Amino acid sequence: MPCFALYQSARVAFPLTALCYHNRQSQSENAGGHHPVKSYYFSEFPYHEYPDAEGDKYPSLRLTFPNTWFNPNTANGLFKRYFDECVYADELGFDGIML
Repeated sequence: MPCFALYQSARVAFPLTALCYHNRQSQSENAGGHHPVKSYYFSEFPYHEYPDAEGDKYPSLRLTFPNTWFNPNTANGLFKRYFDECVYADELGFDGIML
């Protein structure tokens, strides 16, 4: 079940999409009968710095979008941003980070 939250700090503000699931331990293993929820941060590290009209021309941005719109400097900045988000998710105490 997806859980959506927005976390903000002085360093970075970004939406976190956490994939949550109930731990399937039996009640005998879990004395209180509670089922703790695990939270994971997931990001596909998208490159989205191109005109919307260009993206609309292609049926699949992952497979058929040309690399003529790729800018190495922009990609470097995005990677640093996404890496900071992963570090922040770790600082917040997420149970896992999926890349």
